[in-house]
Amino acid sequence: MRELELDYQRNSSKLTKLGVAVCVVAAVLFALILIQYSQVSGESQMLEENVRQFESKAASHGDGLNVRRDPRSLAAEVKQANHVLKMLGMKWDSIFAAVAAAHGEGVALLSFAPEPEKRNVKISAEAKNFSIMLEYVKRLEDQPALDAVYLQSHNLQSDNPQKPVRFVITADWLDK
Repeated sequence: MRELELDYQRNSSKLTKLGVAVCVVAAVLFALILIQYSQVSGESQMLEENVRQFESKAASHGDGLNVRRDPRSLAAEVKQANHVLKMLGMKWDSIFAAVAAAHGEGVALLSFAPEPEKRNVKISAEAKNFSIMLEYVKRLEDQPALDAVYLQSHNLQSDNPQKPVRFVITADWLDK
């Protein structure tokens, strides 16, 4: 008979695949937002400087400010600036926290694709079996930041000896 080893002080500080994946996704999204913010900020400063120059020229010549600009390009710039402001104002931490809180043993997060304009997220994952998959969907449904959580598709990986289940979940996320 083999000796039984009991570990009453299990160290729970080891990294999980989901935790690392969420951190990587968050870092990439943060970097993209910072890049967009710096671009819009630079354009804004440049435009403000142009306005100051035009105002000073108009004041010295005594005539009104006459700026000739293509309305379509101006509308596109305003639309881009509004999009960046909307992205910066979103509460990204709520969606990341919800997905991290729903994580459980036997589930591996494969991809995480938020669509901020539509306020939804598409999650691809793999579970050891169907019951673990269904438990994961239930845990996502219980998250207050998520709504309309649906199992979009699932597929038993019969070519793998462990026969895991790959699945895709879609959910709407609430700005809480």
